[in-house]
Amino acid sequence: MVTILANMVLKSYGSLEDLINYYIDQMRSQGKRSWEKVYADIQYNVFTVLDNNIPAKEINSAQIRKVIHKIIQRGAVVQANRVRSYLHRAFELGIFHDNDPKSLSNEFIFNLSINPVTAVPKNASAEKVGERALSFEEIAVIWNSEKIDAPIPTLLAIKLILIFGIRPIELTGAKKSEFDFKSLTWSIPPERIKNKRWHLLPIIPQAKQLLEELLLFSGESEFLMPGRYNPEESIHKTSLGHSLKKTQKQNIHYPVFTLRDLRRTAKTRMGELGINKSIRDIIQNHALSDVSSKHYDRWDYMPEKREALEKWSHYLECKLMS
Repeated sequence: MVTILANMVLKSYGSLEDLINYYIDQMRSQGKRSWEKVYADIQYNVFTVLDNNIPAKEINSAQIRKVIHKIIQRGAVVQANRVRSYLHRAFELGIFHDNDPKSLSNEFIFNLSINPVTAVPKNASAEKVGERALSFEEIAVIWNSEKIDAPIPTLLAIKLILIFGIRPIELTGAKKSEFDFKSLTWSIPPERIKNKRWHLLPIIPQAKQLLEELLLFSGESEFLMPGRYNPEESIHKTSLGHSLKKTQKQNIHYPVFTLRDLRRTAKTRMGELGINKSIRDIIQNHALSDVSSKHYDRWDYMPEKREALEKWSHYLECKLMS
């Protein structure tokens, strides 16, 4: 008993950097793609203000406020909320670490009694649920973009996201092998899917035409949208968003929207058509939380998805011609 206690006393107290590394390791082990961005944000916003070698147990609410205040001073109020959220989760995990029997073999403990971030309020007014859904007048500008000063792959990708209502990374990271033009099926693998399950989408005629045009720009790369300087990799997940912003700056009549707005637009306009919400959710691969969907329903709903997307595509074409 004395030996065990002595070993516990000899443990060092984990630093702020140890705490962040523990948090990031947890994200990576859970397969969360955002870990790189989270780590970069913390390095830039936290480690430039606080000494990363200070024991995590010595961090107090006043120091957390200082970090968040620095971000708000730059006008980045949304980013301030994000960093607050990251730190809150990191300290929560630190407390969990010390109480987890699996951590007894670790070389340090955090010895945290409270989460210092809890006392620092979130700026509730900084973030609002997105409400932007493009009008058909705006969609017409996007669709009739022959004279727009922008890379053609960017314009094609924007149209495909609007047709499928997909997340941008599901398209920008796609490999050519995912597209079966005989069965007209697009199979998106789990590593690019939020819920880590295969997602099957029907390739309707309108999408097939756009994909075939996009393939012309891919060269010998295995990716549908290869990197500009390294065709052995797909374009970076943020590249399409950056290209869109540049397009909007260079073309004053081009609508201002985000890629996420396209996903919301597809969901909203499909609803106007009378397409059932459950089918719209399945097309966009929203995780269904009911017991039946999670554990028993293994039907892929391809006929229903194809019918809905063809109906949406036809409606889109009719509206653009009117």
